[in-house]
Amino acid sequence: GIIRGSWNGTVVSQINLSAGNDTTNKDNGQIFFRTAEAGSTTNRLQIAENGDISFYEDTGSTPKMFWDASTERLGIGTTSPTEKLHVENGDVLIKETGSSDPLLKFATTSQEWIFRIDNSDSDKFQMRDATGANTIFTADTSGNLGIGTTTPSRTLDVGGIVRSSTAFALGANTSTPSEGSAIYRPASDNLAFVTNNTERMRINSSGDVGINITTPNLNPFQKAVTLSGTNNCAYELAKGSTLHGAFAVQGDDRVQLI
Repeated sequence: GIIRGSWNGTVVSQINLSAGNDTTNKDNGQIFFRTAEAGSTTNRLQIAENGDISFYEDTGSTPKMFWDASTERLGIGTTSPTEKLHVENGDVLIKETGSSDPLLKFATTSQEWIFRIDNSDSDKFQMRDATGANTIFTADTSGNLGIGTTTPSRTLDVGGIVRSSTAFALGANTSTPSEGSAIYRPASDNLAFVTNNTERMRINSSGDVGINITTPNLNPFQKAVTLSGTNNCAYELAKGSTLHGAFAVQGDDRVQLI
């Protein structure tokens, strides 16, 4: 059967009640919902005999959202969903226009994880352990990433101990960082150590060590540890916190064994 809606003699909407694909018993059925644009009705929605539901795009020829009744799966952009929600050839947007946080949850019976935008904290993006109420990482709009901290002030800001099973590599040369303490690469294959915003020690590519000097091995020796100071400097020999002796260069350039 057909139910039609007309205006001024033109069919503008229609519901088709028809038999399904059983051509023998004719004991199943399907429903088509059609609407008209510019006087021609087009498929908008189909409920099949097995409970599948198809939502059609504007031309009425291709289903763009599909409910698979037998598997209880919803497909957007596909009529063959393989998961509970299957989005194909498109993007997903979760947007909050109020004061709440837009978020995505993953949960088992005992654990819940959340990805969210923290609407109350400068729209930072976070991953949270909702079960333990802990924030795992936080990314801010300046491009800083915090692990173990929700207020990252550097490109990578870790509030805890960092461990590598292999190595930490410094891939580019840079100038002395303005940090209270830091390790950086001042030149190719060099390693430098900073305290109080100042370079204090450097190991060069030959393995020479300089303390308060950026060009160790002044003689040069095959290998050297070079200690430099503006007035006097010394290598101290101590047991515990008790000084037992030192090699010193005094302000008058005398070398002393103390």
